[in-house]
Amino acid sequence: MAQNIYTGQQQQTELSPQQGRQYEAGVKWSTFDDRLLLTMAYFDIKQDNVYESVNGEAELTGGIETNGVEFSLAGSPVRGWNIRASLGLLDAEIVSEDTDTNGNRPRNVPEHTANLWTSYEFQGADHPLSGFGMGGGITHVGNRYGDSEHSFDLGDYTLVDAGIWYYFPAIGNSTLRVDLGVKNITDEEYYTASGGDYRISVGAPRTVFAGLRLDF
Repeated sequence: MAQNIYTGQQQQTELSPQQGRQYEAGVKWSTFDDRLLLTMAYFDIKQDNVYESVNGEAELTGGIETNGVEFSLAGSPVRGWNIRASLGLLDAEIVSEDTDTNGNRPRNVPEHTANLWTSYEFQGADHPLSGFGMGGGITHVGNRYGDSEHSFDLGDYTLVDAGIWYYFPAIGNSTLRVDLGVKNITDEEYYTASGGDYRISVGAPRTVFAGLRLDF
């Protein structure tokens, strides 16, 4: 892949092409009359001539070797109840004989990530709460370094989200849905990514949202 780096409309530098290869294998298992789907995937990635933008300037990292495994679960144990979950484990390191970062984990790369989301919507036209649903979930991201030299880290974080919704009775072919939710319920302070010492992305604080959707 060619690497021509631009700042705004002006070309900043031209680097050697990035090269890489990837191996991936996975398995899937469906059980309980297809109400539960489990998947697992293993991957191995090797990249050469990788660059990163540090405070707006292009710098060559060298090579990066990454391997890991991902697990996921998707299921609907009973009608109206849905569960989604995943876990990712990563082992990544910089491979560069020309820098002191050889063997370090690349910036912004966690060793593990996980998330869980579950929701339930009342079923049946005769049910008094038919059309009403609720859901909640947790997202966790492990610690990440803010630069290739490991001079500072971004820490790990865990976010909790929740929401409710209601489908009004259909009028002809039209349906109306109202949503209300809260993201980052605990108002955790966290950092999503680093672009250098002066370019740290801050995560969103507690956010309340509402929505109205009409399908016709």
